[in-house]
Amino acid sequence: MKFLRNYWYVAAETKEIEPGQILSRKILNESIAFYRTKEGTLNAVQDLCPHRYVPLSLGRVQGDDIECGYHGACFNGKGQCTKIPGQDTIPDKANIKSYPVFEKYNFVWVWMGDPALSDDTSSMPDVFYMHDSDEWDANVGLMESFPAYYELLNDNFFDLSHAQFVHPETLGGGRLSEVFRKTARPGKVSSLAENEEGCVFEVSENKVLTEIHVLDSQLSPFFHQVMGKMKFGQENYEGNLDWLLSIEWHAPCITVFKPFIKPAGAPKDEGFYLSWQANIVTPETESSCHYFYSACQNLALGNDEVNKNLFEAFSFAFSQDKVIINGQTSCLSSYDFTQEELKSRVTFPGDQVTGSCRRVIAKLMAEQERTA
Repeated sequence: MKFLRNYWYVAAETKEIEPGQILSRKILNESIAFYRTKEGTLNAVQDLCPHRYVPLSLGRVQGDDIECGYHGACFNGKGQCTKIPGQDTIPDKANIKSYPVFEKYNFVWVWMGDPALSDDTSSMPDVFYMHDSDEWDANVGLMESFPAYYELLNDNFFDLSHAQFVHPETLGGGRLSEVFRKTARPGKVSSLAENEEGCVFEVSENKVLTEIHVLDSQLSPFFHQVMGKMKFGQENYEGNLDWLLSIEWHAPCITVFKPFIKPAGAPKDEGFYLSWQANIVTPETESSCHYFYSACQNLALGNDEVNKNLFEAFSFAFSQDKVIINGQTSCLSSYDFTQEELKSRVTFPGDQVTGSCRRVIAKLMAEQERTA
């Protein structure tokens, strides 16, 4: 399996790597040792000592270097071997690979392609700006690694038709899945008027935007409870709601949800964003990936209870997705389908939206191979 290389990938949450500590993580089939010097400088090098092939992450940080825990060879943040105990000369083959690394939006990002191109930060979408804003509370706190090909998660995040059946308590209430299945069409997302029910998806070179409006509907209890507490100071809002949902997918694997609710028929200034949720998937191997989640809200700044409740609700929704994705992965592994069989599978309404993400990746992959 080949991956898109010239992109910044999320490797960790910033808080995962403390000064003087080492974190080992496999990204795109490459084991990387992330470490901070005691002064806090972040480095990323190949997690492998070239002497006896021991992971450097089993060693320790010594000054600005990482020291192998087996025989004491030291390597700096550029991958250069700076010390071999017992000898003065250091052969060039003792050097190891290093990776451009960057901290932004409470995440550690690593560049997996040509280092000369790493100044291009366009693969860090600006949808994360809320993390650096005093006007939003940023809640970063879920990181999991599990056995699933990363494009299965891309499919899941963009496939709103499953919400009715997998998330009936949270995201699947009301007519979201029905509207998605029956009305999804390609076009400019701006063409969907605020008071128009429907779904439009817009495909560009390296991203897919989707806008879906579910109007005058009873949604899941979760949405009515939030509306009641945040807007009316009561336990529940019993009236119908309008749900305006924007989704941004950025190649290769970042999906951002912006759910907005308001009382049915009310002007937009009487509603609010529940949160902005970032779902970030970083391939680990051909058959496994790392998942990072963050939620930002400006409903109740500094309110720990609101932050906790929102985060738990959407974390619960992802736990439901995990059951499906793990089962799907198991079936795909067991049946060993050919590519032709996979291409000729049964398709349902709404698959055109999820398929658009895969087509973007395939096109970018072909371009990468052409210019290699």
